[in-house]
Amino acid sequence: ARYNSDLANDFGNLVSRVLTMIDRYLGGRVPSPPASTEIEAADEDFRDTFESSFDAMSRAVDDIAPHDALKAAWTFVRKANAYVEAVAPWSLAKDPAQRRRLEVTLYHLADALRLMALILSPIVPRAAQQLWERLGLGGAVTDHSYPSDARWGLLPESTAVSTGPPLFPRVEEAAQ
Repeated sequence: ARYNSDLANDFGNLVSRVLTMIDRYLGGRVPSPPASTEIEAADEDFRDTFESSFDAMSRAVDDIAPHDALKAAWTFVRKANAYVEAVAPWSLAKDPAQRRRLEVTLYHLADALRLMALILSPIVPRAAQQLWERLGLGGAVTDHSYPSDARWGLLPESTAVSTGPPLFPRVEEAAQ
């Protein structure tokens, strides 16, 4: 149940949704990062959640409390899902006047996936590497360092993303 809830639904479904929207609405390419004037309150709140989650995760690792580190990381995963629902990229895509807002939103989400791959790589190494590759990033996710690479805005513009099978396929529970 926990695998399906946290990994398949929260994380895996988020990855699938974001990469599919980038593929469908932006031709599979990461848009340009937003200028500071293009960042709205929802974006800022989303970015702040990463900062506080990363700080809490770092403290938990220093305290040798892996369960607290995972809880802090999952705060960011859940916030990303809430951001998707609040900003509704599928609605923005219907309005040509909202094109840049759609690009800003999908840039934030794609960069959030990059950040998730980084911070979750010690916990789910294969899935983090697969996500890294789907984001069109070269090399191994584990070759990148904290905190220098755990910052917003480092996902290169025009990077080609790819979808793919679920990172965490749902597991059917055995009948009791």
